[in-house]
Amino acid sequence: MEMAIGEFLIRRLAECGIDKMFGVPGDFNLSLLNQVTQQKEITWIGNCNELNAAYAADGYARMHGMGAILTTYAVGDLSALNGIAGCYAEYVPVVHVSGALPIHAQYNRTMTHHTLLDGGVRNIQRAVSEFTVAQAELTPENAVREIDRVLLECYQQLKPVHIFIPSDITHLKIEVPEEKIKLSKPYQNVEMLQAATAHIAACIDKAKNPAILIDLPALRWNAINTILACAEKHNIPVAYTTAVAGNILNDHPMVVGLYCGSWGDNGVQEIIESSDCLLGFGLRNSDDTTGYFSGQLPPVTKQIQIQPFWVRCGNPGGKVFNATHMVDLMQALTSASISRKSFTKPLPTVKQTLSADPASHIFEAALWQRIEGMLRQGDILVAETGTSNANLSSITFPKNTTYVTQLHWGSIGYALPAALGCALGAPDRHVILSQGDGSHQLTAQELSTIMRNKVNMTMFLLNNNGYTIERSIMGATCEYNDVNDWDYAGLTKVLDKNNGGTGVVVETIAELDAAIEKARTIKGLFLIEVKLKETDMSEGMVRSGRATMNFDYGVVHPSNDLVVKH
Repeated sequence: MEMAIGEFLIRRLAECGIDKMFGVPGDFNLSLLNQVTQQKEITWIGNCNELNAAYAADGYARMHGMGAILTTYAVGDLSALNGIAGCYAEYVPVVHVSGALPIHAQYNRTMTHHTLLDGGVRNIQRAVSEFTVAQAELTPENAVREIDRVLLECYQQLKPVHIFIPSDITHLKIEVPEEKIKLSKPYQNVEMLQAATAHIAACIDKAKNPAILIDLPALRWNAINTILACAEKHNIPVAYTTAVAGNILNDHPMVVGLYCGSWGDNGVQEIIESSDCLLGFGLRNSDDTTGYFSGQLPPVTKQIQIQPFWVRCGNPGGKVFNATHMVDLMQALTSASISRKSFTKPLPTVKQTLSADPASHIFEAALWQRIEGMLRQGDILVAETGTSNANLSSITFPKNTTYVTQLHWGSIGYALPAALGCALGAPDRHVILSQGDGSHQLTAQELSTIMRNKVNMTMFLLNNNGYTIERSIMGATCEYNDVNDWDYAGLTKVLDKNNGGTGVVVETIAELDAAIEKARTIKGLFLIEVKLKETDMSEGMVRSGRATMNFDYGVVHPSNDLVVKH
């Protein structure tokens, strides 16, 4: 059958389950945008800039499976690239489509706008290749093959890909297959799977203190439930890193809590670091997941690294089992014959219940406690990098809630557009967003898109006059950590004339409680501007800031004049 190249690309994206495309129009993508808006499978969501669009596609993909963004060549691509890099670091499958220079301009090396005026046509391609797992430059001859190849890579590796479609071929008709795209898992070798299962079972069987440590890839490949089932079957304690916090319930009989070096939950460091057979699922030993390397995992000879599609036992020279899938391996291991004694969980860290005078000024700890208390089953909580994530990642979550943050890439401003994407990717769920004023000023204009699309969202805007997480590191009272004070609650009127949002300012505990009480009754965006003191921060934030300062600036460095005020 014949179909225009742009229409075929849109069809393939829809077959991948994508029903929203984020982005910004530009002269090299307008012909494709016409095709997007003339079909019914995918809805166009126009964003205020390309970076916000990339963040929104990230949030959407975390909820929906795969996401898509459309930009124009070069200027749009590079604007989005920071968000695409975050997708790469965090295992988020996003398809970045770029309306590229027309083929005749590429062949003739024509010096056009949106280029460096040097006749070069490959610099943007080289730039995006560093942050995507697959790229395609479409032509009429390769379009079918290349579109399917790149989309399959995105699906299998859960990382972003890039498709350049020249502006002069989007409406060109070519022969395309009638069959839907085949999105299959990578090949799995049954013999390797069986061998890996037998070897790991034997290692667990002879170990005195086996343990499991779960990191981000296990969450992204939907392996959590099978891991927990295996752990419960064989009485193996389970800990998780900060990258998974909020997405594993601590009330599971085998879950002992957060491992973050010496910063984790009560008793967890001893269980993990004394293990003589540590099963690490997607383990990546970064500063974020180890409390700035404050712990000491068992020697590699006592570790089994289980990645999404391979297993390594012991040293780099140890046994390696390729072509094995994490989920299938855990299902097989659950059925294996392993003799293990029962395990008794250590007592959990006791949380203090704070009491506060309703007339008193709001302090951070009271805010986190109230956000925890307002969560319901099925909610999505999105926390900005910095103060919000540092505190909300350790709260108690109801069942079937989803916690979203950009822990590893850590680009401030991410959370607001990502919350938009989460809401559009899971429209039947309530989204709660927590973001500081410093981060908000980077991407605030996306409030407009949220209200334009009538998204229901409760947003806590922490107004503490600047970058609190940076104050915890250095320059606690320096002006470079200050931001100009905005009327944040008033932005709901400035950025939308159709009553798509409501804003309130709260300064006392009583005002905060009253706002939370009515949060779920308000349609559209409900922005709660929370007035806080500049250096109001938790002990954990102070500790993290001190560790960051020592790591970033070495043994000899300027001091930080931090005085915490609640």
